[in-house]
Amino acid sequence: MATRIPLVLSTAGQVEQLPTADDIIVGKTNIGTVDIVVAANVVSVIPSNVKFIHLGGGVQNVDTINGGVDGDVLYIRLAPGSNDVRVRKNNGNVTAGPNRRLNSQSDLLVLLNDSGTSWVEISWRG
Repeated sequence: MATRIPLVLSTAGQVEQLPTADDIIVGKTNIGTVDIVVAANVVSVIPSNVKFIHLGGGVQNVDTINGGVDGDVLYIRLAPGSNDVRVRKNNGNVTAGPNRRLNSQSDLLVLLNDSGTSWVEISWRG
């Protein structure tokens, strides 16, 4: 049996060991979802969980994502009824990896903000 070490994230942002405890109860975090209409190659995001909506014809490209600070994680999905959205790499501030085309509600692109200036892919399900 593995030894459990009870840890807690302090308000100062440091991981500290709890003085005594038998178990740690880990809950889930619900980060909510906000729909963002994509009508240009640049989008602005504030929340961590977004659904892109493109109601125009064809595929809408996204090259630049404004918002976020170093270490933010962004979950991108396609909203119901939306046309395809392509997140393109190396045309703006989305870097590393291939272009990703969201054409199904089950597609999921996860990006990490690097230094507050660029977004790097950390996961793709498509």
